[in-house]
Amino acid sequence: MRIALLLSSLLLLSQTSYAATPSWPEVAFSGDIMLDYDNYAANFLEKATTGDADAELRRFRLKAESDLNRHWQGKLSIELSDGLSIKDAWLNYSGWQFADMTFGLQKEPFGLAQLTSSSNLLLIERSVVSEALSPSRAHGVKLSNTFGNLNWQLGYFIHDQDEQERAITGRISWAAYATDDSLLHVGSSFSQRDYQGSLFRINETLQVHSADSLIEGTAFNANNAWLTALDMLWQHKGFMFLAEWQQTDINSTFAQQYQYSGGYFEMSYLLSGQNRKYKNGSLGGISRKKDWELTAGISRFNLTQEQSRATVYSVGLNYYPSKNIKLMANILNAEYIEQAKALGSGNAVSLRAQLNF
Repeated sequence: MRIALLLSSLLLLSQTSYAATPSWPEVAFSGDIMLDYDNYAANFLEKATTGDADAELRRFRLKAESDLNRHWQGKLSIELSDGLSIKDAWLNYSGWQFADMTFGLQKEPFGLAQLTSSSNLLLIERSVVSEALSPSRAHGVKLSNTFGNLNWQLGYFIHDQDEQERAITGRISWAAYATDDSLLHVGSSFSQRDYQGSLFRINETLQVHSADSLIEGTAFNANNAWLTALDMLWQHKGFMFLAEWQQTDINSTFAQQYQYSGGYFEMSYLLSGQNRKYKNGSLGGISRKKDWELTAGISRFNLTQEQSRATVYSVGLNYYPSKNIKLMANILNAEYIEQAKALGSGNAVSLRAQLNF
């Protein structure tokens, strides 16, 4: 709440300063629409003997970005898919030499997959480990800067849901080798989290959004946690390989420790031979108007104390008929072991039609 009030004050200040200028700042509007279809076996459902299928409006986002003046930039994005929610609402100040400062609702700087926009993912869903462990958006203040090929980010965040969860989250990434044809990136993230006794539980799907959340951990009141992540990205003339490992150790209020860990490996090939865009340690989209992309991935998530494990294999095909349209098709096979008991494996097909405007 205090962060939201601070953001409101800064917005008012920026508008007041502009009242004395002869022209208004330009605002760039954009948006995303994603339509999904999933068809999956009974293994993706909690209590079922037959599979199911579902179609949904996965995302409908509207965005407004502006350079308010020489040193202030701002962004506001809202989502209309399932009611109205604010996804981003921040101001950035770039008037200092040592760092930029970002206030407001924003992504915490943790993990390569989480920092990659949903519009630019190789596969339709992020890996199960990224969805389960990577912190997403929160109210906070963040410092960041880039020195040559090295980028660092560090921030303090408060989650708005109950304002109990507090975190110090940071990330450093390095483009160790960068040419027009090739890129080698390595990154590392951490997050020290204080849950102040709030309820914590792992509850995720097997990378099929409309299916049931089968990966269920123990529900407990959490005290604090330490999260770490390592990631790597390599591109060369259309080929791309990326991998990430994450681990979290969480202490309950009763001094019990729970460990969750996992990783993913993904690869793709753009038939045009071009590389994806890359900036400040995060992956972007493609610039060519028409292209085909072959994709594949494997992800593994371990719940140590629960003796549970999930593995998801994916292959896919992406088609870019124009600059603003992306069509995606994924075939998945998922295996799940719950409390040391194998629950078998099942297949799924996921489709997406995406429009960026």
